[in-house]
Amino acid sequence: MKSSLLAGALLFSASLVFAQGNDAALYQEGNNNAAEISQLTAFTSSASISQVGNRNEAGVYQEEDTGPVEASILQVGNNNTAGIDQSDFFTISSSASITQVGNRNAAEITQYGAIAASANILQVGNRNEAYINQGSGIGMSADITVVGNRNRTAINQTGNDLEADIVVVGNNNDAEINQDADGADDSITIIGNGNTQVINQFGSNSLDITQIGDAASLNVTQTGQGNTISVTTVINP
Repeated sequence: MKSSLLAGALLFSASLVFAQGNDAALYQEGNNNAAEISQLTAFTSSASISQVGNRNEAGVYQEEDTGPVEASILQVGNNNTAGIDQSDFFTISSSASITQVGNRNAAEITQYGAIAASANILQVGNRNEAYINQGSGIGMSADITVVGNRNRTAINQTGNDLEADIVVVGNNNDAEINQDADGADDSITIIGNGNTQVINQFGSNSLDITQIGDAASLNVTQTGQGNTISVTTVINP
């Protein structure tokens, strides 16, 4: 009886340790890759996927974690898509990042109900798109950096004490930040070509916009008290 109780205690201990931390990493090189990591019910989790060439797809799903939670996806060439879902409520210090370097990229990050969550997307070339969606959180930050070609970007946030930054360098840009928040601090920088910007803020927020050239367009809405906005535009000669 004593030995069976001891065995049961050891088994319980092993399962408890497993629940305290989940770590997973996947690496794929060449051709019709696809990868997905799902992590459920843990105090801490980390997941990373790296794909180098060709038809890549990747997704990370993390749920029912208390934090810190980390997820990252790296895709280098060709028909990439990616997605990270950290949509559990009351997660503390979750982070998500997607890096794509060439070609048909797309990207996606979802974070909900988190405290001090961060998300970032980097896309270098070609038919990029990007989305970050953060909702019902406190102290969340999101940033998107795109260098070239068919870009489109977006950040949507609801909560308090939020930060959102978008930098786009070239070609058929588009950019968008929508926020329903108090204490949000946002910035958009676009350097050139097809540009369009849409920013909507509801609450008490600040906004900094820099736009250098080409076809340009700008639509800004701020509703609330104590809002500030700074706009710098350089028109093509």
